[in-house]
Amino acid sequence: MWPYFNSIWLHCIILDIFRRFTKHSLDRRSRMATFTAWDSSPDAAFAASVNQLKSLIVEYRTNYKASTYSILWHSGLIYLANAVLQDTSDPEWRIYFLLCIYGYESLSRPYRISEIIAQGLLSMTLRDTNMTATEARKIKETLTEQGLDNVQQSMVDEIRATFPVDLTLSLKDPVEAMAENMAKQFDSLAIFQDFLDQEQMETGD
Repeated sequence: MWPYFNSIWLHCIILDIFRRFTKHSLDRRSRMATFTAWDSSPDAAFAASVNQLKSLIVEYRTNYKASTYSILWHSGLIYLANAVLQDTSDPEWRIYFLLCIYGYESLSRPYRISEIIAQGLLSMTLRDTNMTATEARKIKETLTEQGLDNVQQSMVDEIRATFPVDLTLSLKDPVEAMAENMAKQFDSLAIFQDFLDQEQMETGD
């Protein structure tokens, strides 16, 4: 299992290194001088690590029961979820996002903090994608039924999650990007998305 953990952590580090230099003002065609590959742009390096992370997480969840009780791989879930939410033009983004969400569902019983992380990721999805509020609530309800939200609110309130779940936002506003703060936005974002969904239905778009 440790080779999986080490590889997951390695690619998380690579994504952190190149995150600041992808899809911004820099020329995406610019090459990194110390790399020999013809396509050695920051975006290419970032995409390569995302693809590696996808494979590692699928393989680990499929082949190891430890994925249901070891928290050591969860950073890969946060990083992969953030990466796929940055590129929703990929038709497979939803598959990998749900892979991450249900990865946290499997960790929910030994680690109650998984609820906050998953809800924070769902908040990001409502904010950044065309996922409907109905779909987001259904996912949240499914997680609740599986035990992700099986503690009383008074107990949940005692859980702190002060690490970032929105990795891009954390570069500008580390406090707002915290898992606990993103999770708190779910209800308001869902209500706002309800309004947008209703407006879209009425206009027929």
